[in-house]
Amino acid sequence: MMAVLGTCLILSIRREHAQRILEGSKTYELRKVLPSQAFKRVYLYETAGRGIVGCFDVARILRDEKNVLWNTVRYQAATRARFESYFDRYTDGYAIEVIRPVKFKNPISSKELREIDPKFHVPMSSKLIRLASSLGQFLERHRRLSRKGQIYEVQLIPIAASERELYKAQVLKHVGARYEGIDGTFAAKTLEVHDIGHDPTGFFTERKEVYSIWNRKERVGFTTITWKSSGCAKTGPTILESKSRGHGFGRATRRAIEQIVRAAGYRKVYCTCADNATDIISYLLDSEMKIEAHLDRQYSAEHGELVFGKFLVADEYQDIPAMKRSNRKGKLVDPHSFDRASIKKRFVSLFSESWMPVDEVFIERIFRSAAGIGRPDPRHKAKRLVCVGNKDELLGITVLMPKRGGAVKALLSTKTTDPETLGLMIDEVCRLSCSWGSRKIYFLHPLLDTAVIKVLNESQFQMEGFLRAPYKPGADVGIFSRFC
Repeated sequence: MMAVLGTCLILSIRREHAQRILEGSKTYELRKVLPSQAFKRVYLYETAGRGIVGCFDVARILRDEKNVLWNTVRYQAATRARFESYFDRYTDGYAIEVIRPVKFKNPISSKELREIDPKFHVPMSSKLIRLASSLGQFLERHRRLSRKGQIYEVQLIPIAASERELYKAQVLKHVGARYEGIDGTFAAKTLEVHDIGHDPTGFFTERKEVYSIWNRKERVGFTTITWKSSGCAKTGPTILESKSRGHGFGRATRRAIEQIVRAAGYRKVYCTCADNATDIISYLLDSEMKIEAHLDRQYSAEHGELVFGKFLVADEYQDIPAMKRSNRKGKLVDPHSFDRASIKKRFVSLFSESWMPVDEVFIERIFRSAAGIGRPDPRHKAKRLVCVGNKDELLGITVLMPKRGGAVKALLSTKTTDPETLGLMIDEVCRLSCSWGSRKIYFLHPLLDTAVIKVLNESQFQMEGFLRAPYKPGADVGIFSRFC
């Protein structure tokens, strides 16, 4: 065998940081010092004693004054607090840019490494080895074997006009078979939003992009990215041609999606799938997606739904300031009885504090889609509003969004913590939803807002899981559900 020239680096690293690198959320590894000799590959030795758990290739090595370095790496490396703590007594530092991470199925223990090289010892920080050495060749063989299931690469290309009828037929066949309320309008609406370039009736949705998935010159399927205003991107449906399943194209598609989403500066991807779709669950877990919630009979009476999420940033924890609220009492009020301009300003304040910063254009879009009466049509993303207040003051507002399959999604914003007033609003949400013939109602609500969560629990809503920071960094959201 021809000798491989060059060197690689064995890096001692904490387990949490190794896992983030190998799952793709940490794309810069910070170091106070590095060897002066060049290296193009890094093997990760977990300091907890598991051994070498994987490796990555080096795109570039940055060395700079630490404030300049932070402006480059930011949350792709760590939180600002961790960054400052790590470089506390240093004026400058290094960042290794990670590409092509490979996770080993089984770690290589220090005992195995010493069998190859009796002089091997676990480095305190890092250790250079020659790739042409027996240990270097051993690690390279392990890397090649681990890459066998990861070698496929696909290209995502915006859907062509000639592919649209096939896409609509595939969505109706595969998605319609698992979910209620899926007809020909579902895929057609997605393509319409794709063409417009924005979603005129969306809530958090900014736009949708439909792609065909290509392996060299062969199309192997379709996928969709739904871009959200919260810095997250929802993926799916992803549909592979039957002959292309079971060959690694699903995992390759996940990697291609994450590259697009990360390049756009978004911080998280998430998706859902039926809890009885074992093949889909398997490839999502293999792609380092994490289950965040298990929703009972969410979009179909026949099965539940799993929610998967994955951060594309290394760490984004931040303190969330407590909301300043009173315990003022209110009663149910008609939102359209308020002066339109004044209620929009109040709604902006309420929604921004509870969820994410919005403007009056966002609120006006909600009002337009909530102008009808009777049961809203989920095909057109119609909404309804339930409000509580007193005199001319709006104290709380809930946006209801019926979903295909018979569920109703609710987002509640409030400036009062009065249990009786909150109970009035939640009871009215339930009354309206059940009068439309809905099967299920679910509230998404920030976990730090214990006043509202207590009232939801008292109203027989049960927590089915939580979403990690779906709308703003650091703010986890619970899913609280009940059936009509």
